[in-house]
Amino acid sequence: MIHIIKKTIRKFDHILLLVGLVFLLAAPIWEQVIGSGFLWSDIMILISLVAGVSVTHSHKVGELDYQQYMGFMVIILTCLNSFIGFGVLLETITRSSQVVFFLLLSVTVSKLIIKSRSVDSEVVVNSISGYLLLGLSWSIIIGIWNSAYPGSFNFVFKGQDAFFDSMYYVFVTMTTLGYGDMLPITMAGKAFSMLISVTGAFYTTIVLGMIVGKYISNQTLNNLK
Repeated sequence: MIHIIKKTIRKFDHILLLVGLVFLLAAPIWEQVIGSGFLWSDIMILISLVAGVSVTHSHKVGELDYQQYMGFMVIILTCLNSFIGFGVLLETITRSSQVVFFLLLSVTVSKLIIKSRSVDSEVVVNSISGYLLLGLSWSIIIGIWNSAYPGSFNFVFKGQDAFFDSMYYVFVTMTTLGYGDMLPITMAGKAFSMLISVTGAFYTTIVLGMIVGKYISNQTLNNLK
């Protein structure tokens, strides 16, 4: 039974990663529908972590063994922090380790896109996951920074709501949507905002350029045959 589950996860890990990330973004919707007290966001983070470890295992890009071990460590820390809790220190360590793992995972996903010879469904899924992973990493960083230096942003909520404030702000900034309802206050907060917008723009430009280039190249080769 366990072997079947592992085989299934490895076969659909890139899809599972994307589903986990999308459901994480929409976690407040599910929590409101299901009812308060349900840790939907924590469940989705764990699913994303498990799928991420599977991606690094079944789609090896170079020497990634250290990333797999780190993924297992982050999963354990996330479980302890989410369902038991040992104070602010453990939460900070857990969030920091999540940032590192998700950033490494976004690099891994980007390498998979670069090494792919054709544009298929997996490349498209990985490109979306990479963007969401980048945004999630920035969201955790902003949450940690705003907790350490209150007043850096005009977020008014605390705890889990503050995390979604951070996520909302990051994705609005990355997409250059800019509603203006949440703003950086300090110079450091403004610096983070510039970095978020620049990385978001570079990711979409570079990754979309690679995908379009690969697609055009494949179509040209097919026409020549």
